[in-house]
Amino acid sequence: MNLQDLRTQMPNFETYRSWRRPDPIEGILIHHSGSGTVDMNGVPNKTPQAIAESQVRDEGRAHVGYHYAIAADGTVYYLLDDAIPGYHTALPEPSRADQTVWKRWRDNWLNGQYFNRRTLGVLLLGWFDSNRKEGTRALPNNNMTPPAAQSAALVELLRTLKERHSLSIERIEGHREVLARTGFGSTSCPGLLMNLHEVRTAVQSGQSVQPTPVTPPVVSGPVVVPGPAPALTYTKNRPLVGLHARNDQTFTDTDWTIIREAKVESLKMMSFTRDEVYAQARQINPKMEFIVRLYIGGSGRGHVPAPQVFADAFRDTMDRLYKQFGVLKFEIHNEPNHLSGLEGWGQEQADAISFQTWYIETFRILRQRHPWALLGYPGLAVPHKDLEWLEWNRQAIEMSDFLGCHIYWQTPPGNETTYLSDFWGLRFKSYHEKYPHKLIEITEFGNSNGQSPPLSLSREEQKQQYQTWLQKVMGFPYIGSAHGFIATSPDSTWSNQGFTWGDGSGSFPVTTAVGSMARAKQRPDWHYVFNAKVPDQLPPDVELTFPVTLGNGGRLPWPNAGNQRVIAIAKWVDETGAVREKPVSSVLLPHEMAPGDRTEFTIKVRTPTESGKYRLRLALFHNGFGQWLHTLDPATTPDLFPVAIGGAKKELSPLAATYSPVTLPKKGLAGDTLKATLTARNDGSRRWESKGEQQGSIRLGYHWVNAQGQRAEGKGRVTLSAPIATGESSRLEIPLELPTTAGQYTLQLGLVSELEQWFDSPLQQAVEVEALGAAYSVTYKATLPTKMKVGEKKEVAVRIMNNGTRRWEAAGQPPIMLVHQWLDAQGQVAQPTLRTVLSVDVRPGKSLEVLLPLLAPAIPGPYTLRVDLSREGQFFFSQQGNPALTQSIVVEAVAGAAAWGAEWLDIRGPTTMSANSAGRMDVRLRNSGQRLWSHTNVRVAYRWSSDAMTRRVPLTADVPPGGEIALGISLVAPKEVGVHTLDMDLWEEGKGWLRVAAPLRQITVTAADPGGSAPTRTLENEEESVSKEDSAPGSNGSQGGRVATASHHLSRARFAIDSNKISTWNSGDLQQPGMWYQIELGAAQTFQTLRFLSGPGEFPRGYRLEGSLDAETWALIDEAADNWADVDLALATPYTCRYLRLTLTKRSPWHEWSIRHVLIDGK
Repeated sequence: MNLQDLRTQMPNFETYRSWRRPDPIEGILIHHSGSGTVDMNGVPNKTPQAIAESQVRDEGRAHVGYHYAIAADGTVYYLLDDAIPGYHTALPEPSRADQTVWKRWRDNWLNGQYFNRRTLGVLLLGWFDSNRKEGTRALPNNNMTPPAAQSAALVELLRTLKERHSLSIERIEGHREVLARTGFGSTSCPGLLMNLHEVRTAVQSGQSVQPTPVTPPVVSGPVVVPGPAPALTYTKNRPLVGLHARNDQTFTDTDWTIIREAKVESLKMMSFTRDEVYAQARQINPKMEFIVRLYIGGSGRGHVPAPQVFADAFRDTMDRLYKQFGVLKFEIHNEPNHLSGLEGWGQEQADAISFQTWYIETFRILRQRHPWALLGYPGLAVPHKDLEWLEWNRQAIEMSDFLGCHIYWQTPPGNETTYLSDFWGLRFKSYHEKYPHKLIEITEFGNSNGQSPPLSLSREEQKQQYQTWLQKVMGFPYIGSAHGFIATSPDSTWSNQGFTWGDGSGSFPVTTAVGSMARAKQRPDWHYVFNAKVPDQLPPDVELTFPVTLGNGGRLPWPNAGNQRVIAIAKWVDETGAVREKPVSSVLLPHEMAPGDRTEFTIKVRTPTESGKYRLRLALFHNGFGQWLHTLDPATTPDLFPVAIGGAKKELSPLAATYSPVTLPKKGLAGDTLKATLTARNDGSRRWESKGEQQGSIRLGYHWVNAQGQRAEGKGRVTLSAPIATGESSRLEIPLELPTTAGQYTLQLGLVSELEQWFDSPLQQAVEVEALGAAYSVTYKATLPTKMKVGEKKEVAVRIMNNGTRRWEAAGQPPIMLVHQWLDAQGQVAQPTLRTVLSVDVRPGKSLEVLLPLLAPAIPGPYTLRVDLSREGQFFFSQQGNPALTQSIVVEAVAGAAAWGAEWLDIRGPTTMSANSAGRMDVRLRNSGQRLWSHTNVRVAYRWSSDAMTRRVPLTADVPPGGEIALGISLVAPKEVGVHTLDMDLWEEGKGWLRVAAPLRQITVTAADPGGSAPTRTLENEEESVSKEDSAPGSNGSQGGRVATASHHLSRARFAIDSNKISTWNSGDLQQPGMWYQIELGAAQTFQTLRFLSGPGEFPRGYRLEGSLDAETWALIDEAADNWADVDLALATPYTCRYLRLTLTKRSPWHEWSIRHVLIDGK
């Protein structure tokens, strides 16, 4: 194992290096880096260091979240000591509406931090999902599973950690598995194409894991161009007439009568129905198909069994039904989107995401145990956002063998034909549009008038509608079967609502009507038809590439991935009829094929080495059954194509390629960067290696050829994502940096063998490079001031006219922005440059008025205001020949104002403090002078009359003349008891006091409190204010009868108890033991729930919560020595107090403490 130790290079290492996890290590969780960490070919482009920096800088983590990271080349990076808890798997907090579930999250799963505290996090660099998109751009199907080196390193690392920490194999899990197991949240991590069972098996067995390839075959150009393929002549599938059987262990005589009279061909069964029922159904119809709904009762919202529990319940049932009756199809669950939640979830997107996570894990367990089974995504309730669910659950549906569908309609007066409308009765057409290659099983259909009184349904209406509807459905070959709901039921609800096809007295008219329908011949389960144009004569030992058309003429779907996949295989048959095992070619189907579906793809196979007469045999192999499909259907035979092999062998050049352009630029701006995409096929005899810049590595590069024929290589080459064998193809994308000089160029795009040679015959494209000045041209129109006062604010309108050829995109990449800056008499920038975002895009020939916010400099004198447009991060328009808009402006002093001046608007703080204790003074002041107060060198300073030491507090922002600022000043009281005077003033670094002092404050210092409690502060009686406004900003005040105080940032304490959910109190310093926050409720109050909601990551790391009736005697309510979430309590018994005090007991080296809202019994 190639292990690189990066622990000391991780951000904040010195801060957390001595930390230790509070619990023992119980397991290992596997993650992938996912979206945003791969390039457009799916190749990882983020280093572990970059990911760690993002977690610390952007997410506010104290340190890197993962313990180990594994690169695509198999390098293992050690990022965080095993003994330190990570930040990789938090369980999201559930709703408090269900207190049982919420308390389980809080108590059993440690406020969602269980896995961070008790597991190691291993990160695979890569994104291992299908249907990947970056923004609106879909990624190609490359690098969707870990490469061999990465997989081998993962297994070796897991095996090492398992032995080091004595872990069981079951506790090596994926991120998605633990979320599904606990029932909190959902994710696809570490990618839905990661087979975690294979990983665990490899770790246990000591072998390497070889992930099943799931990428479709790459189509390359044919050696021989065939003529048009004749139309396929197979008969399309005809859906089976089905019935939802009685939801009971046994059937009644009426059920058997209905099955006979309706000539039922398929039965939807409940998993608890007895075996003798299957046997008797087969006696009635020897070809009877069964679709079994896997059902566990009592699975309402919040009570769905975990995937493992669900799968275990049917282990014996599925195997028994398959062995005894050949049952293949099983529907996993039923109507999870029902808005009532009676099937475990609901209709919203969060429900869909949660169900998909549960379904995927359940599916994988069932697939592993029962590889022969056809597992179906369940029918959805209609219209409970079922069409939205089809998108939200796309990953689950794509992996399923068939798609269940429920069809229900109602026929109110005036709308008697809804059962034939696309929205209701033919709703399955919308399913097919979203999943055109998926077999659809209509597992329930019917008229639901009875659920909406006073609507009703007569027996004659039921007969007519069901017969007409079924005849209509017969014309859709992608439907496997359609099951009417329901034969009979022990639940009288269904008969009372008019769903049943019979009752205790016998069958209803619908039964005989359906039985009398004309039906086309039923197709076999497995049937295929190949069509191909193969040359009748070829040289020996050359690669033959040819297109084929394949049709599914059977009743069952052909998956193209996983254990159930169907594979197209080409083999040679010699003159004796013997099948040659070599050479052979196998191809995965491009997509899953439903009955009646057809597809085109390319097969590549080498010709035999000996001359003679051969036949090329094309056949399909079912991986799940381990059998050729033609052995399952006597009417199907392999397709044989005669070929004479002879003549000279064609020698291949070592390095040769054929290029197929996908997207190539034809026009661009000088200096811009565009992208080109192409497909390159290896037509040479040498394999293309992917070794970066090493000699012999194959990479994609480009050249620019100008009108004079001068040729220059472009900047940058792209490495292949994986080696490419002879005959294989790869889709490549490369960034192109256009020449900086305008003109006509030829782009030459081709492959190069590093340090050896360029390939012959590059792909060529004419490209027009446009001058920036012509593309981006502007004129300005504005009336700008010639004089302004120091610090004066003014908005002026500037109209900008787009005279160029390119649209100015307000939110483009990069955007166009209006920029202005003040230049002093020496031409230096006098204050920060400001940018104004355009409100809309501006097309060529159009104009836009932009309001420019001007703020005059703080020092009087002559200035130049300069206005320019910029293409952010690239250039100013003035650099492309467009003169900037300029105006000379004289900034004048404010009459009668001194250079330095301060108006102390508000001063609030204690009048009494304990000796040597910490306190807080909150001030608000206005800049009444002419100079800017820069936060870099101006301070608010204070000193005590008994102490010569000056303490300085930096400003939080620049304050221009006329501006205001509020600050919290941390005080440290003198050690001597007595009356002390506090002197506050402004201070300029390097010069000293500015002599704009505040009024002196006298504070009485008393003997220190031996208990060390916080000093007493009586806001109404003890605090003084120089402000004339009693409720000026920065004052503490009461909110709804409540009064808040705090050890830090006193002026903001009220923000945690006001009605504004955005305003927040924070400590202003990193968390330290002894910090406190206190609320007076106004009167004694009884409550049972209490929530202190903090900002992201700013919850207390350890706390003690106390209550009191008199603010003197305090009783403990709750405490946590090690806390990882908001303080959120649901007390066992009601509690009464007038005062609440929350005190920190643990430090945080990274986070402040904040409270954005306090809720007492939800208020």
